[in-house]
Amino acid sequence: MKSNIPPPTPHMGNLLKTYFRAKHIRKAVLARLLQRDKSSISRYQKRKTLAIDILWDISHALQHNFFSDIAAQLPAHFSSDIPADTSKDELINTLQEENKQLTTQVATLKEVLQTKT
Repeated sequence: MKSNIPPPTPHMGNLLKTYFRAKHIRKAVLARLLQRDKSSISRYQKRKTLAIDILWDISHALQHNFFSDIAAQLPAHFSSDIPADTSKDELINTLQEENKQLTTQVATLKEVLQTKT
């Protein structure tokens, strides 16, 4: 029997703490960027949950998408309203077409060289 109980929510303080350590972010620097006390940053690192506006401000201050980090922890089959990024597919199609043209040009050049010799 499949359980409908979702997994526990990510601990936001641990998410921040892990990022700060990995990127060598000093609390004092972040506090200045956010115009908050250093003690506020310490409290954020201890909280299980954070208000969206706080996480939004931290994301902007550090230019890091913590919301994406959280979303990556959800199952891949969950829906989203974010349009699919087709830029890679378009680039692949363009490069494949260019490859066909270049292959044809190489074949043509080989034929010309063979007829001249």
